[in-house]
Formats: sequence, C-alpha cells, structure tokens
Amino acid sequence: KEVLEAINAGKASTVLVSEGLEWEVVKIECEKCGNIEEFIIKEPLKFKPSDLKCKKCNSSKVEELEEIDYIDFLIEKAHSTGAEVKVISIETPEGEQFLKSFGGLGAFLRYK
Repeated sequence: KEVLEAINAGKASTVLVSEGLEWEVVKIECEKCGNIEEFIIKEPLKFKPSDLKCKKCNSSKVEELEEIDYIDFLIEKAHSTGAEVKVISIETPEGEQFLKSFGGLGAFLRYK
C-alpha cells in the first residue's frame, strides 16, 4: 500500500519488485453508477469475479474491463511518474529473502 502511494505521489525514485510476486490487478466498471476501480488481487487462484463490489455504491453488478499482471501495472504507474523499476530475481538468496522479508515490494524515495 505504501509503495503504491509513494508511486502515485511521485515520491518514489526507484521501485523494487520481486519476479516472484504473483498478484494481479483487475479493473472493473460498475453497471449501476459507472464508477471505474482497480482491485489488487493478492491470491489470484482463490479470486472470483463475483467477490468484487463497487466501493462507491456497493453494487455487485460490475463488469471486468481488464486483468493485468501486478508487475506490469507497477511498471506502468512508475514510468508515468518518472520512477525507475528494478525487477529482482528470486534465483538468488538475496532475491528470495527480499520476497519473503519485504513481501517482494519496496521503493527508494526521492524525498520524505
């Protein structure tokens, strides 16, 4: 959450993301109010589209517009703010530790 907030605020200069991160981002549109939202799915194998509800009107009548890999999502967000993205391999002990200890996601900030 904090890393994505830092990216959106333009505070991140370098974003570190583990290649072992298997999250997805689902973009939906509410059929009732037209609200468009993005949901981060941390367990894609357990995900059911019927679980999603509009945060604005709480309607469960939503249409899935797009489903993208979280790493690609982060790269797109980061590049829009001028941040650099480094994908960390999990084939090294350090890369594996980054995934397990930090959840596979981190950022160096431009300023506090």
